[in-house]
Amino acid sequence: MTDVIRKEMQSVVSKTFSFSFNSQQMSSNSYQHKPSKTSQIIMDHQFSYIEQQFVFLATVLSALSFISVIIVLARTHKNRGQDIVLTATAALCFMVYRANLAFQIELTGLLFLQGDSWHKLSNVFMLIEYCSLIVYLARIPENKAGYCLAFGISIIIIMQEKDSYHYQYALIPLIFNNLMLICANIFLDHPDTYNWQNVKYGGLWYLISCVGFVCTCSEELNYYFLFDDLFIISTAFSLFYSWQTYTENTLTLC
Repeated sequence: MTDVIRKEMQSVVSKTFSFSFNSQQMSSNSYQHKPSKTSQIIMDHQFSYIEQQFVFLATVLSALSFISVIIVLARTHKNRGQDIVLTATAALCFMVYRANLAFQIELTGLLFLQGDSWHKLSNVFMLIEYCSLIVYLARIPENKAGYCLAFGISIIIIMQEKDSYHYQYALIPLIFNNLMLICANIFLDHPDTYNWQNVKYGGLWYLISCVGFVCTCSEELNYYFLFDDLFIISTAFSLFYSWQTYTENTLTLC
């Protein structure tokens, strides 16, 4: 009787482990064969050789626009090395991602990270840099600035981990940043003087970046990613002027 019970228990355990292993294997195979978003975009954009060169050239020019931000940070903000690194890394990730789309590198398996990861990293670093700028513009006291920046970074990472391609997950951190700036201007003391010319130019380029952002929703208009480039370049120029909001002797683009 005992032997019969033991055999029945062994049979049940064996079937349970077999079912669990097969389920995990099916789930793993399903995950591995699920095409990435980058691969789908590549399939929808079968560029010719000339088109590849054009898209990559536009990508390089867009990424180089962030040099203006790095120059401003290096010359007028001696203690903001972290922002220089964030800006440069965001530009690098953007360039790698877009080169992947132009030359279909994703399909060769040569990249250290998948295209989706480069896209997510580009978004994360750029959103963190914008959050850092907002903390600076809001003039939040030093003993509270770290909390605000860390909270903003947490929102950014969680939202981008959810989905870096759906626009609402980029809008949520931006809304948080703008609310933080508005609340700081209402409840905190602020400087008596601003560089209104830079405020005006920074706001203008920010509005242009919003237009580019909206137009990226159209696959027809954005087939060559030109509105992505408009968004990136105008964002860089907005950062260029915004980082000089409280600076008297300012740098200009021309």
